[in-house]
Amino acid sequence: MIPYLTVAENILIINKVKGINVSEERMLEISKRLKIDHRLNHLPSELSVGEKQRTSLARAMIGQPELILADEPTGNLDPDNASQVLQYLNEFKKDGGTVIMVTHGAEADAFADRQIYINEGKLVTNKGIN
Repeated sequence: MIPYLTVAENILIINKVKGINVSEERMLEISKRLKIDHRLNHLPSELSVGEKQRTSLARAMIGQPELILADEPTGNLDPDNASQVLQYLNEFKKDGGTVIMVTHGAEADAFADRQIYINEGKLVTNKGIN
């Protein structure tokens, strides 16, 4: 996150960086779903780790990309917020997006179409739909 921009500005930075015109209404919708709407006028230094993580997720999703690469997206979240983030990623997937997630936790297993397990750098198991 850009430290001198508010949460709202960090989410909407895609408008300047990619020249996409994402509305404030869409930003508000995503921030409400991720429970960061009450922090939109705050700087990153004023956020908890979980709030920063959800802000980054909002920024990743706002432009409706085809693919999201998520490295431990629930790693610093409490169980309720982790479940919500996974649910939102699942909705993204159902809308036609692809999510590739790296995680140490098993909570994401229920949302995955395919699971690849690696132990000490070696493929151990490959579960799920091919």
